Amino acid sequence: DRTIANSNEDDEYNHIEEEDAKADAPEQAVSKDKQANAAKSTTAWTRLYRERPDYTGFSRTFAFQNPMDVQKASASMENGVLTLTIPKLVQKTTARITIR
Repeated sequence: DRTIANSNEDDEYNHIEEEDAKADAPEQAVSKDKQANAAKSTTAWTRLYRERPDYTGFSRTFAFQNPMDVQKASASMENGVLTLTIPKLVQKTTARITIR
């Protein structure tokens, strides 16, 4: 299984299974989010109760200046890197027709 690694301010990484990640794309923004159950971890040390902080999810939104063509959007994941490809929405042009 491949995972996404999301770093936080403390340079710690939270891993997400590929099948649990999702991306939503309205015309001018992209959102990705993940929800997970917090898991407790313990070690042999009596003073250290958790190796890693609780992690229950994250969300990130990217806004675009121009409308995007979400019907042609694609997403792929390779080596834990999520790649979103969203083309710009082609503006419909009007044509002048000469009447004879």
